[in-house]
Amino acid sequence: SEYIEDERLGDICLRAARAPANESLVTSLEGVVKKSPHRDVRGKAAFALGMQYKQLENREAFVRQMGVVIQEYADVPYFRGDLKTKATGELFEIERLQIGMLAPDIEGADLDGVAFKLSDYRGKVVVLDFWGHW
Repeated sequence: SEYIEDERLGDICLRAARAPANESLVTSLEGVVKKSPHRDVRGKAAFALGMQYKQLENREAFVRQMGVVIQEYADVPYFRGDLKTKATGELFEIERLQIGMLAPDIEGADLDGVAFKLSDYRGKVVVLDFWGHW
């Protein structure tokens, strides 16, 4: 309660996004979303709340919460980007990258430089190895 005014609370909320899911954490995050006077803190708490719903396998609440993040807190900073980018990626994962779903079609080149599309191998077992030099 005395910490609700602290702008650093947003960073704590982001840590809670990956914490083991539990109802008391959900309740705490809901309180931060409602009571913090700082928009960035509310946005980070809203995102963390959505991630808690994801872990609790409450798909409907997760999708709804990420929609709120995208609509109301899109420009809130999130590491090297913003909450809109992160929330959009999380929604894409839940809607398009689950076991049993068709993989998104990607294009690339094999080790010999020959162009290919993932869809060329539909119906076959495929192992993708992504790597790079950063």
